[in-house]
Amino acid sequence: MGHEVLRVVAWPIGFVLLGLAFLLLFRRAIDAKIRGISKLRLWRSLLSLETSAPARGGAQPAEGDQGTPESSPAPSTRPPTAGSPDSESTVATDRVWHAYWVGHDVMWSIAIAAAGSERAKILHGLVTSLHHAKALQLPHTVTRPLEELIRQVEISPAMAAGDARQLVTRLVDVKVEVGKLFEI
Repeated sequence: MGHEVLRVVAWPIGFVLLGLAFLLLFRRAIDAKIRGISKLRLWRSLLSLETSAPARGGAQPAEGDQGTPESSPAPSTRPPTAGSPDSESTVATDRVWHAYWVGHDVMWSIAIAAAGSERAKILHGLVTSLHHAKALQLPHTVTRPLEELIRQVEISPAMAAGDARQLVTRLVDVKVEVGKLFEI
């Protein structure tokens, strides 16, 4: 009986001691990474107490989301529901929410354009991507290409294979720009 109690108590204590040793060993690297993150202007603005535009959107992230058109929820402009991450704004959750959704919607647009989806779906992804980018006040290196792509998709009656490849290429460029802004 005494050995069982000792064994039950020993592994959590050992785990805590191992964690403390890890923190002490890598504390300088951890501290430098935290300081680097806190210096980023964009992250400070995302986590600030200021809120952005009241119009928020995006469907709830699906469990097991693999980023494919079939498994990934389509962008949405529905208002937040009670209990959703967007329904309360104590630590500017709407800004973090927009940051998530701008990346998601650009990736979703790439996936559906590459899959040859209908023009209306592609346009919906581009419009919601632009909405979230503007809500975060991202620079023109992100918003202008999205606006141009929206105009291009709106005026084209059908997406030819070459047009879809060009659209995907330009969306990948937008994705890279968004990634640079959120790089840690």
